[in-house]
Amino acid sequence: MHSRGIILLCIMLAASFLFCAGCIAPQEPGSSVVPGGQPATETTTAASPSPSPPASPVPGESPLSQVPSYYPTVSPQPVATTPTWIPKSYGRDAAGDPQIVLLTFVKEYFIFDIPNCAMREVFPEAAGDPAYGIRQPVPKLVMVPDHEISAFIRANAGEYASDPNPYLHVDPNTIGGTACSGGALGNPKWNFVRINATLMPRNARPGEYDIGINIRSRGIIIEQLRLNRSFAIDRPVIIAGYVPLRLDETDAFDTIDLTFAKRT
Repeated sequence: MHSRGIILLCIMLAASFLFCAGCIAPQEPGSSVVPGGQPATETTTAASPSPSPPASPVPGESPLSQVPSYYPTVSPQPVATTPTWIPKSYGRDAAGDPQIVLLTFVKEYFIFDIPNCAMREVFPEAAGDPAYGIRQPVPKLVMVPDHEISAFIRANAGEYASDPNPYLHVDPNTIGGTACSGGALGNPKWNFVRINATLMPRNARPGEYDIGINIRSRGIIIEQLRLNRSFAIDRPVIIAGYVPLRLDETDAFDTIDLTFAKRT
């Protein structure tokens, strides 16, 4: 009887062990659970590709010839203004400045144009200077006095040198003598801007004044022609001069104005 009880107890213990063994059987791969009951996120680490060897340069092609993926935008530089040598005077400082009775200019003043080869011969300070002109990086102009232009016109009017209007008889093909022979370049053509001014002095005592003729292009002072005159009250002063200018720059010559400075 006692042995039968021991056998029964052993059978019960064996059955309990087999039942518990089934409860702790391992889960299937990939069905693990993280705390909180949510399925675990599977993290995959991709292997980094091996770096490719540098491409062999193409014979005759520079490595610097590769085209960039973008092109930077370059803003145009503003037109630089030429500093005004004789500044504009205002208020009390301008009280002694002369009254401007007349101020005019005429572009392409003469009825004829002068070939470049001839212009280099007769006015080298303009046509012979590669830095001369309005559209230069630093604009540069000169003004030829009235008496020099008169002498130039009469010298090229031939038998009509004494005519009241000798410029009507100037043949541009003969200007400069043989300067335009032998295939010399006749272009660009040149003409002049005539500037006239009549000033009425208002200074109480006679004095020397510097005069600045400001040349404007696109509203900007690009050059200042300078001269000096003696001013005495109520004695008009006449200014007349000619600015040599290439025809292809005529449209860039906008307008003029005057400034004054009394010499100390």
